[in-house]
Amino acid sequence: MTSIDAMKHHPASVVLGQAKTLPITIDTNEQRPYRYPPEYAEVTSHKLKTGDYALTGDNWTIERKSVGDLIGTIISGRLDGQMRRMREHVGPDALMVICVDGDKQEFASWKQWGRCGRASCAWAFSELYRISYQYKVAVDWNPSRRWAAMSCWRWLRTRGKVLKKS
Repeated sequence: MTSIDAMKHHPASVVLGQAKTLPITIDTNEQRPYRYPPEYAEVTSHKLKTGDYALTGDNWTIERKSVGDLIGTIISGRLDGQMRRMREHVGPDALMVICVDGDKQEFASWKQWGRCGRASCAWAFSELYRISYQYKVAVDWNPSRRWAAMSCWRWLRTRGKVLKKS
């Protein structure tokens, strides 16, 4: 049973700690957005300044990447720029999150590494760790897209609890 399927088998009050749904905004550029059961999330689509998923009305966002997209943005140098813009948007102290639809093994065994010239698996991991450290980014590896959707939802729920306390 996947995590999204598991959500369907528990009342919202058990998973959320309350009966209220999570208000999630998904960036309009997100090509394959995650889907959530309506009892867990009230989803809207809107252009976000950075990232792909946010609590509606909040500037803290989550960047979602497939393994191929993550590799492409590292090799091209675009991930640095994305994280710099995200850091400027969310502020200096917030933990940022990249939610990956795949795990480290899939990243390491990517079939195109031989065609990337100077870019190797080891180099890409080093760049990812440097970016993670420099910009204070948690890279959340997930074994499947469904698992990543659940993970993204849990990050947003945690953000909501933090906002509620302050």
